[in-house]
Amino acid sequence: MIGSQDDFESDGFCLIRKCFPVEKILAVRRAWDEFLAEWSPRDFVESGASRQDFVVLGELDASRTPGGSLTPSEQEELFILGDLHRYFPRAFDVIGLSALQALTASLLECSVGDLVYDFSNLTRKAPRIGPNMNWHRDMGNRYISSQNGDAFLRVLIPLDVSREENGTLGVFPGSHRRTTSLPIRSELEALGAPFWLDMVPGDAVWIHPMLLHGGGPNRSENDRNFLIVQLSRRGVDSNINCGDATSGQSFSDIIHRVLTRPSAFKKTLD
Repeated sequence: MIGSQDDFESDGFCLIRKCFPVEKILAVRRAWDEFLAEWSPRDFVESGASRQDFVVLGELDASRTPGGSLTPSEQEELFILGDLHRYFPRAFDVIGLSALQALTASLLECSVGDLVYDFSNLTRKAPRIGPNMNWHRDMGNRYISSQNGDAFLRVLIPLDVSREENGTLGVFPGSHRRTTSLPIRSELEALGAPFWLDMVPGDAVWIHPMLLHGGGPNRSENDRNFLIVQLSRRGVDSNINCGDATSGQSFSDIIHRVLTRPSAFKKTLD
């Protein structure tokens, strides 16, 4: 499925191959490795980070992790890092790409200047212990969601080769058009098997807020990192449950500020 606006309307997602320069993605991926080698969750807290800005594996239900149990060190593995403009501004080398802005504006049927930044994060599924992502819709999701249906969407950008075995994104095409009061578990029985998206660095997928999607655990020896961005359309009431410190600001302004004056978040030395 090579994406187009028609695909987005019919399937609820738009997968674009070779959307971004691979060398740009891989440069951010290398910087992310360096960041993970330097920082631990304890470092975040000791350096003044908000505890709401990151999630470690030990905070998740054990059923979400392959094998169920984790060692103490594995429990401290990073799963999600938010507020990227503060902690990992290198991510904006990708978030700020003109192709992302143009395609998002097209799907939201607005100008690039009317895009509003809701949040971004890096979601990591570490080798062998990366957790699953429960089946859900972004609309009404208790984690971070707008309340405005077609007024927002999320972009998922793989930093690694992403396959079913290492926990790629799974979708139920067309599920964004279903109107049902059934619990998701019952709905899954009616929908059958998900469609797993094989992706490589340079690809990106745009997700409709009502698309039912999720992901399996990472049982492979390979990392799986997704850069995730949520954008909305200016002029609607976008009530974010738990966004970045910069949520609700002009996307163009955020990009300019981060790329010209990157954050200076520093580790507190012992």
